[in-house]
Amino acid sequence: MELYVLRHGTTKWNEKHLLQGRSDIPLDEGGIRLAQIVGEKLKDVSFDICYSSPLARALQTAQLVLGGRSVSIVEDPRLMEMSFGEAEGRDVSASSTAVPKELLYALSGHMENYPVPEGGESVRQVYIRTARFIQDLLENPDNNEKRILISTHGAAGRALMHHFWGGDFWHGNVPPNCSFCIVTIDHCKVTSIEKDIVLYDPSLVTNLFGGK
Repeated sequence: MELYVLRHGTTKWNEKHLLQGRSDIPLDEGGIRLAQIVGEKLKDVSFDICYSSPLARALQTAQLVLGGRSVSIVEDPRLMEMSFGEAEGRDVSASSTAVPKELLYALSGHMENYPVPEGGESVRQVYIRTARFIQDLLENPDNNEKRILISTHGAAGRALMHHFWGGDFWHGNVPPNCSFCIVTIDHCKVTSIEKDIVLYDPSLVTNLFGGK
C-alpha cells in the first residue's frame, strides 16, 4: 500500500494568516494553480482511490490533482481539519494579538501545550479520529496493493502522519500547501516515509501572496 497524504492548496485565509479549521474556505486562484501544477507533475502516478476531507479546499485540491482521471473520491469527515472553535477566522501571524499567546506558542510548534479554544477539538481527539481512518485502511486486505491519495489539511494531516512517525505533533514544521508525504506500507508495516514533497517552485507562493 502506498499513501499520498496531501495538504490542500492555498486560500485567501492562508494569505491573511487566519485560522481556518472547520471554516469552509475554498481555494483561491493561487491554490487552484498549485493543485493544477501538482496534478500535472503526478499525471503518470496511477491512483486506485482518493479519500478527501469534505471541506471545499481539500475536495477541490483532490479534484484538480486527479484532473479528468477516473478515480473515485470518497469524502470522509475524519479527514476534516482540526476544529479551532471560537479562534477560527482570527489572525495567527507571529505578531497577532487576536488570540492568546499560549495558542500562538502551541501553533508555532508546541502542541503538547495546546490550549483548546472554546468549541474546539483537543489534539487527542484529532489523533483518535485520524487513527480510526488509518486503522480502517490497514484492516482492509483489498488495500494491500493500492496507491491511495488522501487530501486533507495541515493539522489533520500531521495528526494522521503521527501514527507512522511519532514524535512531536508538527514533526518540525507545518506542511507547505499542496505538499504531500508518501507512506509505503507492506502488510501493515511501514517500510518508508517521504516527507513534505513539493513539486512546484516555492517562490510561486510568495509571488501569489504579493510578497508576503
